Amino acid sequence: NASEVIRAGLRLLEEEESGKKKSKPTRKKGATQNHWTGKRISPLTESPLVVFFPTEKDSHLGFLVQGPYRTTPARDNIPAHDDWNQKLIDETASLLVESVLPRLKEMELLTVSCFDAFPIDLDDFPEEGFFFPIADRFRSALQFDELLPAADASFVSCRRRGAHPG
Repeated sequence: NASEVIRAGLRLLEEEESGKKKSKPTRKKGATQNHWTGKRISPLTESPLVVFFPTEKDSHLGFLVQGPYRTTPARDNIPAHDDWNQKLIDETASLLVESVLPRLKEMELLTVSCFDAFPIDLDDFPEEGFFFPIADRFRSALQFDELLPAADASFVSCRRRGAHPG
């Protein structure tokens, strides 16, 4: 269940911050697993936008996005062209590339299999789409930041590797 994974991740961060870290996550072929919970980072099959409860707006991200977005009166969707919602989606994109990805890397959870949960296929994120800023910032981070796992356990960027995302 996604909320258990999030809670487990927060506990890991708290333990690491307080210096009580007990063991390191282990890499297993095809998935990333940690000793504390046995939970793995893997993509969600459905990832609706969450505004304190799931909406009907599927993000296609592979992970949940939770935030104080403005909703429609029925509270089942969000107006995509709302200025506040646009600002929040931009902040969500920043949070992913400036905080979440580096933290996963530090925790040794940013593995090849972890990338199944990220917005890589641009067919799911048209330029005019609400979630495009997240996919765009993610792909830009891959190009310039050392986030791609390499065979020697280091990380490289697409530029350093001579590749281009997508």
